Amino acid sequence: MLGLFLAHPKRPAVIGMNARNAVNLNTSIKAMLNQVINVGWTIAGFFPVCYFWFLQGIQWPFYVLVFASLASCFFPEAIYKKLAISNDQRVYRRLGVKFIRKFAQDGNFQPSHGIGVKNYLQKIQMFERYHFCCLIFFQASSVYACYNEQYALSFTIFAANIIYNVYPILLQQYNKIRILKFLKQHGL
Repeated sequence: MLGLFLAHPKRPAVIGMNARNAVNLNTSIKAMLNQVINVGWTIAGFFPVCYFWFLQGIQWPFYVLVFASLASCFFPEAIYKKLAISNDQRVYRRLGVKFIRKFAQDGNFQPSHGIGVKNYLQKIQMFERYHFCCLIFFQASSVYACYNEQYALSFTIFAANIIYNVYPILLQQYNKIRILKFLKQHGL
């Protein structure tokens, strides 16, 4: 059954389907799978944080932490450049980013032409800001949970933060290096 959706563009999987329709079907399935991956990781990542705040109750500390984390979305790009751990792709590979990209939305993006690459660069900068904002909120929630002596929940939020935010930020930084290198090589 999966073969129907992942048909080779020159060999349609369904009788009466031409190669262009097979490619469109493949593109639609890949887009849908990307969204399923995105929603799944988001639910898994946010669950411990939402559970903590459900138990804690939405009070003034929640609003302070949300405001502080949202403020990070407006940091200038120079700050995000300084937060990058390296300009060398090998550092990110040693940290397991190549493995993690298999599980990420659009994780295996391959640069192919200038316009798409420039658009993708803007997209990953947005992803980096989003995950940094979440990183601040998750970490502050983890510290607040520890302050309230909810140690197991604090550790769970901390672990979710690494999986849901730290590795995606590293992935975005790695992809940014790859794309900037591609643009430089092609004079774009």
